Amino acid sequence: MPDDFQLQSTFSRYIKSLYTDDGLTFFTWGTKAYPQRSPIPNDKHDRVYFLSGGLVGVTASSRQTNGGTPGQQYMAGVPQPKTLSVAKVDNATPDDVVKYKHTFYWEANGNKYQETEISQASGDHFEYTSIPAKEYETEDVTDGDGNTTTGIVWKTPASAVPVVMIEGIEDNDVVKFTLYGGDSVHVNDTTGLRGGATVKMELKNKVFGVTVGGETKESEVLVDCDITLDINWSEEDTRAYVVTYVNLWGEEGPPSDPVIERFTATERPQISGWGTMTENYRAISAVRIYRTATGTSGTQFFFVDEVGPDENTPYVDERPDYELGEELPSEGWYPPEGGQDILESMPNGILVSSKGSTLNFSHAYLPHAWNPLDSIDLGRPIVAMKSHESGLVAVTDSGPFLISGVSPDAMTATKMSVPHAALNSYAITRAGQGVIYASHDGLVMVSGATGSIQASMKLWTRADWDSLVGDQGANIALAAHDGKVIIFGDPGGAYVVDVDEAGGALSRCDDLGQAAFVLPNTDRVYFAKSNIISMFQGSTTEQRRFYWQSKLFKLSKPTNFSIIEVDCDGEVLVTVWADEGSAYSFTATGYTKQRLPSGFMARDWSVTLNSQADDAVVRSVTLANSRRELANV
Repeated sequence: MPDDFQLQSTFSRYIKSLYTDDGLTFFTWGTKAYPQRSPIPNDKHDRVYFLSGGLVGVTASSRQTNGGTPGQQYMAGVPQPKTLSVAKVDNATPDDVVKYKHTFYWEANGNKYQETEISQASGDHFEYTSIPAKEYETEDVTDGDGNTTTGIVWKTPASAVPVVMIEGIEDNDVVKFTLYGGDSVHVNDTTGLRGGATVKMELKNKVFGVTVGGETKESEVLVDCDITLDINWSEEDTRAYVVTYVNLWGEEGPPSDPVIERFTATERPQISGWGTMTENYRAISAVRIYRTATGTSGTQFFFVDEVGPDENTPYVDERPDYELGEELPSEGWYPPEGGQDILESMPNGILVSSKGSTLNFSHAYLPHAWNPLDSIDLGRPIVAMKSHESGLVAVTDSGPFLISGVSPDAMTATKMSVPHAALNSYAITRAGQGVIYASHDGLVMVSGATGSIQASMKLWTRADWDSLVGDQGANIALAAHDGKVIIFGDPGGAYVVDVDEAGGALSRCDDLGQAAFVLPNTDRVYFAKSNIISMFQGSTTEQRRFYWQSKLFKLSKPTNFSIIEVDCDGEVLVTVWADEGSAYSFTATGYTKQRLPSGFMARDWSVTLNSQADDAVVRSVTLANSRRELANV
């Protein structure tokens, strides 16, 4: 295989994971980090997600010129506010009321007398003085004996009772409610109030009867008084409040536990105590307040307002129901749990992680939002996983499952009829429209919902595969590039399988290292060997050297190939092997046909190609029994 192009040799530590989005700058980790590009299309924050100590981490920039872990990294997600306080603050008037109008009158038989407006401040306790006394006149009355006495003529009936009417006025002069105090027959109109109200009225400094000329004429008639009146607001408005955090990226987290309170019409909720301790998470920029609508304490919360994160500045909610905003969107948007084993991206904008035997899914295109209920337990420990066009292939220690679905709460798991476990979490790669992983029995190729090991069995016997894997199963890793699957991680070398070629083709190359990253947008693969990163097949022409050996072709009966055709550039040493020995060697330059020696028969045939030329390229090698057969190939 051609030499790879060394990109960097100054990284300070051993590399077990790497990430790049331009092939020039890299993140590197000394552990398996499973870095994933943000699933948000054209993410303006340029984020990369990864595992660190079992936690899903995130960094705000995908570029770091000197390698190493991200300089600025955070735990993914937005934490849940743990505390919330809702207090009651007295207010002078109920919702939307800007003033009270107080009207006094004497009432008898449904008629009003001496109706007059009394100026009062807002509140719920009132002291009325200078209430107008009942109007009456005196007149002299002469009896038949000629005696004259002074009598009373009532303009306001002696039977009239004192009434106070209180009206709540909105800023458009519309009466919102009407309350009555006294022995009136009127019924309070509290339709516009969040709760009801009752009025208690007491008479003070009462004057009974009328004295005329020192003589009491009416002794049991209330003529004059002062009035004390109290409004008792009913506690019929029940609200539940929650708050959420919003971080500097505009991500909103799960709501706090709800706090439920009952309020009268003149009490205002004061929200505080939400706290902003978010160590290791992206900093909080705002707090959003939500509440239930009037008279409910259910689960439908509506947006009230957004405030700064300073919990020492309480928020007083004076917003009426008709001004409430959208429904709470972030129910169940928790940060991902700790203890995760593998991290992967699915094609539909969903991040997926594994924890033991359980798969956990983020919301689509919301990588910060993970609901613990959106999970699937496969029953056995998950060893490796990789997404492909049909969903996700998750390989347990008893075989693979196909995970499919378009939303995290509707994922399904289908067990495949392939009883082969993956060697480890790196021994899997996406190849074309499918997934290939290395098992103890060979390469398992998964396409759609089916898997097979048949192609691998054409390249290796079980003994050969055991020899290749040996005791290095935990170190074997896979990558894919241009229709080829690269098996590496074995200190003894790496192998390249051309899965696009009928029957497969196997090549061996130098040790590539212990970790790889595939960059689809540039169609490149980058390998980390110790602390050095190289680009696979990225050598310049000055570095082009190779040694290539074909697979061993076992024929059904012995034969003698008589001719070989090589299509190449530069000088290439070609060796044809028959059974266990070299049958013929020659140097091919350009397009070359060469006769092979006769006089022997063999069943096992192979070819090796070796070149130290700067410009050597081999396009094809063909063995045939005759020139006519060669022409028909």
